[in-house]
Amino acid sequence: MRRFLKQPHIRSSLAFASTSLLALASPVNAVDIDYQVGVSALSSNNIALSNTNTVDDTVLSPQIRFDASQAGSVLNLKARGEYQYLDYLDNTFGNESRSEFAGQLEWMFLPQRLHFVVEDYLSSQPTDVLTAFTPGNQQQINVFTAGPRFFARLAEATRAQAELRYSNTWAEETKEFNGDRYGASARLLRDIDSSRHVGINAEASQVRFDRAQPVDYERYDAFASYNEERERITMGLDLGYSKLNRDDGRSNDSAPLLRANVEWAAGTRSTLSTNINYEFADAAGDVVSRASLIDGPIIGTLSNAELLANAEVFRQTRFSLGYRYVGERWSVQTSPYYQRINYQESLTPDQTSRGGFAAADVRLRPLLSLGAQAVYERRRFATPTSRVDRDYSLQLTITQELTRHWLARLGFQRNERNSDDRLQSYNENQIFIDVFWRR
Repeated sequence: MRRFLKQPHIRSSLAFASTSLLALASPVNAVDIDYQVGVSALSSNNIALSNTNTVDDTVLSPQIRFDASQAGSVLNLKARGEYQYLDYLDNTFGNESRSEFAGQLEWMFLPQRLHFVVEDYLSSQPTDVLTAFTPGNQQQINVFTAGPRFFARLAEATRAQAELRYSNTWAEETKEFNGDRYGASARLLRDIDSSRHVGINAEASQVRFDRAQPVDYERYDAFASYNEERERITMGLDLGYSKLNRDDGRSNDSAPLLRANVEWAAGTRSTLSTNINYEFADAAGDVVSRASLIDGPIIGTLSNAELLANAEVFRQTRFSLGYRYVGERWSVQTSPYYQRINYQESLTPDQTSRGGFAAADVRLRPLLSLGAQAVYERRRFATPTSRVDRDYSLQLTITQELTRHWLARLGFQRNERNSDDRLQSYNENQIFIDVFWRR
């Protein structure tokens, strides 16, 4: 049964089926489900992102996407999923299916006493971070987590919380990523007032891989937390220490833990945000952290998938800023960032990256809009030659709402990489058209 569930197409099908069954089993109008069905056609002049042997191809892709949510006294649900079938008409690559899914479900079995949490994240990652993210350099990976959450009210303003978690990690190609994780946490939380909260937190996890080559390990975190939620500002701060114990005893380590985020509504239409992270991390945690805020894109990345899905632990230093403006006709979003990844082992090269993206949309007419997006990323890999890649991407789109449910989009995208490794440099031009029916 376990091997059966590890197949990517089965996981994706189960994710869609579970959400559908949940909607049918719930009271009428309890689950809000939006979905869209459509087909895309894309023409590329360098589908394999090659430096020397450029090949044209046209890709025809039927797809379906859904968003589901419910907020109630018994069940909270957020889920987003997408399925695509890619038909390479000139046979540069074999036809394939791709799925992405991010889902969070919390069942209040005994409200404010015992809850049960289930989360699942399915996405695509590279098999080699040093080559372009082409159809031949992709694999499906999945992170599944489930367990109970216990609550206790110790005083009017003081609460205790405990959690138990089981997680399973799976990768289609990089088998050393596959394994099981067991976690426990305890928290003592106190309300300063209705908008400010502090806490003392302790977390422990045990990671066991299916293969013998990766080193199993235990991780322990202890930190104080502060959260504030006001009308125009939301902030959170975790500050503490982490300890990493590997079973081989040779690479035990400890480091400070810092997580901080601030979001400020600077006006009725503008929002500023910042995030700072310094902590131990791994590929599984990266997938969850990028997808867990599923009000946005399913997997929010820049042009490159940054991490290889493997068993290695790294120290992550990340700083990002964000600005978002939503007006009656205009919307603008921008987010620069800096990140440094230092692996505990030397099997995967360390990397330092910086970059960002900017996007803007303008409504030209009531049913016609124009969009633009620019992405830049510079990554330095700690290879023997200290390789540097510079990636650029520019996209222009025009979208026409044909009816209340039908819309069409025409777009152009330019992708370019300038690398110290000349063979890894490339440029690509794409023209695409999408036609969708949306609920």
